[in-house]
Amino acid sequence: MNGRAEKEVAKKKKKKKKKKKKKKKKKKKKKKKKKKEKEKEKKKEKEKEKEKEKKKRRRRRRRRRKKKKKKKKKKKKKRKKKKKNKKQQEPSQGFAGELEPTIEESLQISVRIHLPLCHQREQQKNSSNSKNNNKKKNNKNNNNNNNNNNNNNNNNNNNNNNNSNNNKSNNNKTYNDNDTDSDDNDDDADATAAAAAAAVAAAAAAAAAAAADDDDDDVQT
Repeated sequence: MNGRAEKEVAKKKKKKKKKKKKKKKKKKKKKKKKKKEKEKEKKKEKEKEKEKEKKKRRRRRRRRRKKKKKKKKKKKKKRKKKKKNKKQQEPSQGFAGELEPTIEESLQISVRIHLPLCHQREQQKNSSNSKNNNKKKNNKNNNNNNNNNNNNNNNNNNNNNNNSNNNKSNNNKTYNDNDTDSDDNDDDADATAAAAAAAVAAAAAAAAAAAADDDDDDVQT
């Protein structure tokens, strides 16, 4: 064989080896994929089984709870029946050896108790309304009295100002007769001051009388 022919044979062998390697790699990849898929399926199945178990547990719990509730209801009914039977057999304490009152009698008793309470509530409402009205009246009267007092004070101040102006003019006119004029002016000022004080006292007395009348009205209501 020539050297050329040997080279070609060697090349062919190499190609065959490469093909075999590629096939092996492909087979390995396929096996890995299959394994992964199987593992995934197994995991899914396990999760499904877990969910089924959870559902079963929940159902069991619900059933147990329902059974417990039913038992409690039955026990309550039995207790109520026992109490009713005892009450019917034993005489009631409120009626001294007699049986309990009927429905009509109990209704009559409740009406007897309820009506006077309603009447009392109405009276309380009326009294509170009257008190509020009296308070409003008192406030109005006090405001009016305060306004009157303020007006009186303003008038007195005006009178005092007028008197002082008159005194100034009289002093200017009769500068030489200071003694006689000053005495007259002092008398006039004293008289005006006394009149102002009397007016203020009268207004205060009127306000006190009005307040006393309002208090009497409150007491009567």
